Amino acid sequence: MFKSSASFYRHLGRWSSTLMCCPKCREPMTVRHFYGKHASQKYNLDCRKLCLFFFGRKQWPQGKKNRPENVNHVTACLQRFVKDAKEESEIEEEEEVCGCRDFQPVPREMQGRRKDRLSKYVGFYDSLLEKPEMWEEGIEFQGGWGKDV
Repeated sequence: MFKSSASFYRHLGRWSSTLMCCPKCREPMTVRHFYGKHASQKYNLDCRKLCLFFFGRKQWPQGKKNRPENVNHVTACLQRFVKDAKEESEIEEEEEVCGCRDFQPVPREMQGRRKDRLSKYVGFYDSLLEKPEMWEEGIEFQGGWGKDV
């Protein structure tokens, strides 16, 4: 199954704007940026002698990049790389979503207090004993204060 270098660059052009994360440093980028700059600058990989998508584990002598076995390897590696990057980004998106994204804080129960229009803005969390007018039925002290009171 021979693939030409033109078909490799066609695949690369098709997926060039695909967002992915670098498998080593987890930095978000496009496939174009990874192939053109990131791999060569950060990991010192040369696309003429090494497979960038395999992080240099597949090598060939300079000038042999367009041989059929090397082109087939790089094209298959690119396809696997993009597929894995898409799967990882989908998994990460699912993990980042959390139940608190739509969280709406609920104040403590009113516990017999009357809710007026200002209670949600001013003094809602004030002590219950400081504003007895908020209580519909009054507070009854039935003991606990001792015999002297």
